[in-house]
Amino acid sequence: MRCRARLARIWRRKNISGPVRLAPDARLIGLNWPGVPVLRSGVASEDDAAGVCMALAGIAETGTLLLASGPEAPSSLNFLPETHIVVLPGAQIVGALEDAWRELRRLNNGQMPRTVNLISGPSRTADIAMTMFMGAHGPKRLHVILVGDHDPAT
Repeated sequence: MRCRARLARIWRRKNISGPVRLAPDARLIGLNWPGVPVLRSGVASEDDAAGVCMALAGIAETGTLLLASGPEAPSSLNFLPETHIVVLPGAQIVGALEDAWRELRRLNNGQMPRTVNLISGPSRTADIAMTMFMGAHGPKRLHVILVGDHDPAT
């Protein structure tokens, strides 16, 4: 199943009706998005129902995603929308956290981006009255779409 079909299925199942924000990544922008609510590209805003971005790496050891900020990856997509959808090419899954840092440096010519986010699940806390609360510091829902090779269209 193709990436956009997987995304459309998430929209239907989770009844996402508000605007969806795409990272301004050519791999996402270039896809056809039939059946998906209003799409916008760029930095997320408070009224976005969902945000879609690409992961730089997936860390098998912990089930963690590594997302690096940049012109094609605004960090606001990781925190503002209630639903966060991350596209992870299978070729970018690494074994351990150290491997992810090495890959980050390799892809950025030895330079570190302004921001790196490590995401292991939706935002949650039980600080108040020991009651689990989702979405305290970010999205309530996290969906990871694993795609073949380096092309999210596969």
